[in-house]
Amino acid sequence: MTDRATHVLDAGALHATPRDLLDDIFGWDVITFAPTLEHWQRYATVDLTRSTALEVGAGQSGGLSLWLALQGCDVVCSTLGEIHPRVRALHRRYGVGHRVRYADIDVLKLDERESFDVIAFKSMLGGIGANGHPERQREAIERLHAALKPGGNLLFAENVAGTRIHTAVRGRFGAGKDGWRYPTTREMSRLLKPFVSMQGRTAGFLGTWGSSDLQRRASGGVDAFLCRWLVPASWQYAMMGVAIR
Repeated sequence: MTDRATHVLDAGALHATPRDLLDDIFGWDVITFAPTLEHWQRYATVDLTRSTALEVGAGQSGGLSLWLALQGCDVVCSTLGEIHPRVRALHRRYGVGHRVRYADIDVLKLDERESFDVIAFKSMLGGIGANGHPERQREAIERLHAALKPGGNLLFAENVAGTRIHTAVRGRFGAGKDGWRYPTTREMSRLLKPFVSMQGRTAGFLGTWGSSDLQRRASGGVDAFLCRWLVPASWQYAMMGVAIR
């Protein structure tokens, strides 16, 4: 979290702890995805304190829009369909409602051209490619690429395929049972080829197997060691990165 974000929080009515903020940004599997913010801040090449930003696939969370607005971005928070009232309430709670406007956007029909400095998404491609449609994932990335200004940044935190065990667990307990198609890390690299450069990293091996939030937090803590030293990147189930147009 940046100094600017801390200042906004301290000035607001809600004094959120760092853990509260991470929960509100990522929603679930927070320990696995928490390193995303440091990675984005390290490799972003635009000035987030004065950028125009778009979150796609916000769903009922709007957490990435929250983070972007806390950095100073003017944000379009979008999802397919109506924005849930809890999303608007979340942004007001943190004192950034004035920086966010809302839109109903189907990523596969996004026709903006060179409009945003930053576009961000989390855990979106699996649903777009559901039931065996990798071409939709490719189309989504191409449309996001076109919507960025030259030099703009695509910030992503995506669930990827991991191992066959991850596939089996997701197929029984997670979104995989709804036909989600998780790209592999190699597929992600191919999808992002239209970009000039990409800085990515992977995370998560045990975190997806907990049946409760407490169990996932515990297994996620073990992951911090395993994924750094022992587990190959292709075995990990989350990928985060910054791609430059």
